Amino acid sequence: MANVPGVSGRSFLDGLVYPLIVLVTGFILAAWLTPVLVPLWDGNARVPNVYNQSENAGRAHLEDAGFRNLTFHSDCSSSVAAGQIREVLVDNGAPIEDETSLVNKYVSGENTPVLEISKATPLVVKLGNGEAC
Repeated sequence: MANVPGVSGRSFLDGLVYPLIVLVTGFILAAWLTPVLVPLWDGNARVPNVYNQSENAGRAHLEDAGFRNLTFHSDCSSSVAAGQIREVLVDNGAPIEDETSLVNKYVSGENTPVLEISKATPLVVKLGNGEAC
């Protein structure tokens, strides 16, 4: 058969198979990766209520929510036992008594506001040290 310009000898279906495979593979990858990647792209998260939780449990809840910049600080407390979380504050570089409180004994349980902040926000987590204030 002589070479005819514009005719390659492949059928119309042969030309569709490769693009179809690429398209289906793309959809499968997107469906699989979306639940993994979207939380990483989302810059805000709700601050979980970790009041009166242990340091390890509270750290796990905060990290699960996407907060990684955490500083733990022991302080007196009349509301929680030693090693329990008494407060979560925004670490804005001010003296600790001037930080913005996100979770405490007054803002916990049913009173927890729906508050979303940037996951990059540095947080100070105050733990009870066993001494009453």
